[in-house]
Amino acid sequence: MRIFRDPPDYMNPKLLQKGRLAAHSTFFSFDTAEEALSGARNNSARYLMLNGAWRFTLADRPDALPGDFWEEDYDDTEWDDIPVPSCW
Repeated sequence: MRIFRDPPDYMNPKLLQKGRLAAHSTFFSFDTAEEALSGARNNSARYLMLNGAWRFTLADRPDALPGDFWEEDYDDTEWDDIPVPSCW
């Protein structure tokens, strides 16, 4: 008897996204028309710069990723710090 199983996520051509927000256009909202007309997106209170030190680890294959690494309370103290933006 042969048992058919779903392929792992990284081998499944039908899986186009998982665990991410839907794609959208880049835009920023502002509190006032004057802020919006300035053209400086960093004037928005809703602007968040992602540059800085990020925790990073590299797995040699997808199924070697540590379990639940996306959870807020995951212990990543053994991971490296890398500067962002950068090229790993």
